[in-house]
Amino acid sequence: MGPWLYTCPQCGAKNYFQVSAMLSPEIHCHECGFVKMNPPEVRERVGKALEEHKWYAGFLELILAIEEELGISFEDADFPQPFVTWRRLLEVTLLHTGTAITAMQVITIMARYGDITEMDIRERLDEPILV
Repeated sequence: MGPWLYTCPQCGAKNYFQVSAMLSPEIHCHECGFVKMNPPEVRERVGKALEEHKWYAGFLELILAIEEELGISFEDADFPQPFVTWRRLLEVTLLHTGTAITAMQVITIMARYGDITEMDIRERLDEPILV
């Protein structure tokens, strides 16, 4: 996520902050020192958005590596949920590869690129992928 622009209501200065600054209870204007309070609900919402953004970047790296290794192409429709489970990734990968590869081979590839063990994937099949 890119920088966040905050215009100070007191002096009108343009302040650029990382989005993570919204996790702090308050931010200060760089020009006049005016304090902007960030309510807990805003901090919570921003925290969730940052987690989703972080998750999505890691997930994209994972599926791009799988695509390259297996010579397949996933489609946007393959992953309609905001968080994809290991089971869904396994099913979609097997769908795209046909009978050319087994489920265990796919799990091995997912483990290699997901920086997770095969055992952990099997135990977490119905949990969201968080890489």
